[in-house]
Amino acid sequence: MELKNRFKILENKPDDLDTQGKWDIIKATYVETAANNLGYRTKKNKEWLTSDTWERIGERKKLKQKILSTKSKITGTTTKFL
Repeated sequence: MELKNRFKILENKPDDLDTQGKWDIIKATYVETAANNLGYRTKKNKEWLTSDTWERIGERKKLKQKILSTKSKITGTTTKFL
């Protein structure tokens, strides 16, 4: 159904519909017409973190685990950074 014929669908519907029923018909008509003529937007996701950044994050995690797992010479316990 084209936009120029938007009221044609209302001619064939019974008059015993309540306001909500009429609104649902009108809304469905507009949504269908817009989908047919305009289509849907396609969302393009931008890659925020490159593979190089992910590699650096992994290196940082390994270094942090290494630091947290080493024992202090003075106390003999593992160090914890807050």
